[in-house]
Amino acid sequence: MTRRVLLVGQGMFGEGLRHLLGEVPNLGLVGVVNTWDEAQTLLQREAAEVIILDHSTVQVGEAELAALFRAHGQALQVISLTLTESKLTLFALKEVSNATLEDLVHLLRASGGDGRGEEA
Repeated sequence: MTRRVLLVGQGMFGEGLRHLLGEVPNLGLVGVVNTWDEAQTLLQREAAEVIILDHSTVQVGEAELAALFRAHGQALQVISLTLTESKLTLFALKEVSNATLEDLVHLLRASGGDGRGEEA
């Protein structure tokens, strides 16, 4: 089964992850956008099971996340990723320190039935 992923971040973040994740079996990229507003617009047209946010440039509040989960269901995973600190956060607020590409792929492959996945 292919997991549909939306990347939200500018420059090398989005393009780099597009390249890296494009080589991972069973992942399909819905798109790469620069801002949260662009992500919300795209989500009205395209379904995504996973949203990966650039923590350093994309600011999303708790209210926005709650609305997102209400609109798209609990199976949705939202991952906030920072490349500068090698850390990723899978909402609800689980952090993986010294995160690697393998940690990210593990989270993307996890069934995440409650939308929260597991700490890698």
